[in-house]
Amino acid sequence: GRLAHAVPGRIAALAPAPDGTVLLLDDRGRLHTVRGTAPRPPYLERLTEAVSATLARHPGTALAAIAGSVVVGDRLGSVHAFGLTGLHQAASHSGRVTAVAAVESATPFV
Repeated sequence: GRLAHAVPGRIAALAPAPDGTVLLLDDRGRLHTVRGTAPRPPYLERLTEAVSATLARHPGTALAAIAGSVVVGDRLGSVHAFGLTGLHQAASHSGRVTAVAAVESATPFV
């Protein structure tokens, strides 16, 4: 498929949000959003703002999302899980994170 809006740079990863918004990670590690047609919940706006602020300091290399959570990997081997209960981070290894997944869980884990 095609996105309805142009995004600067090449897209490295994408993840759908529950309201139909598509979260995009460009090849420079920055987050972009293409809004869906449904009204956007306030928590999702705050969540994407937090992710964008972090990626300004630590460019992302991998992206995943589920209801209430966004997970991003970076070039130094860290994984950042943003959720309604806060930010959880772990340095998984040294080197670029190439893929992440987000799953529903009673307790946050990274």
